[in-house]
Amino acid sequence: MADSPAVEVGDAVEWFLIIAASLAGISGMVVLIGRFVAPLGDRIRPLIAGQELILAALCAVGLTLGSLFFSEFQNYIPCEFCWYQRIAAYPLAVILTIGVIRGGREYLWPYVLGLAVPGSLLSVYHIALQEGLIDSGTSCDPANPCTAKWAIDDKFAFVTIPFMALFGFMFIIAMALTAMQRRSIEATIAADVEADPR
Repeated sequence: MADSPAVEVGDAVEWFLIIAASLAGISGMVVLIGRFVAPLGDRIRPLIAGQELILAALCAVGLTLGSLFFSEFQNYIPCEFCWYQRIAAYPLAVILTIGVIRGGREYLWPYVLGLAVPGSLLSVYHIALQEGLIDSGTSCDPANPCTAKWAIDDKFAFVTIPFMALFGFMFIIAMALTAMQRRSIEATIAADVEADPR
């Protein structure tokens, strides 16, 4: 019996989300490493300079739409920790999109970090629950346990929903830190020019 077109489309979207989340996570890690490894950072910063807000907003919107796709179209029931991660992710999509539309950059980043850092920590905790590194105790619903893995494919069983959320949060954190560092560098340069206007 052949799969229905709806199943094939659902699988294609799941694979797209896995690839997008993986690219975001890897990019976020490279950008974060570039903050500490000067030669790498010097090559990366010009590539994304001034685009951090748009990139972070796209990632946050993708994170939100991806989670809605899994629950509403693929019928993956979000567990308690999935909801906590959504509580961190959904406002990011709104805040960052408004920031893109209104052009506000400098005031957003502390709020973004205030949501993305706890969201990433929740993702790490959720992954640890799924891998059995932490006992779930009685905090999870037995009918919908936090330890359940919604994996797309047996070969990529480690790419679970909290794993993809972690990659999204990491990318957003990397963009926020890069934007804040860039603004700090620009302010230092402006202050130097103002002090010595030769």
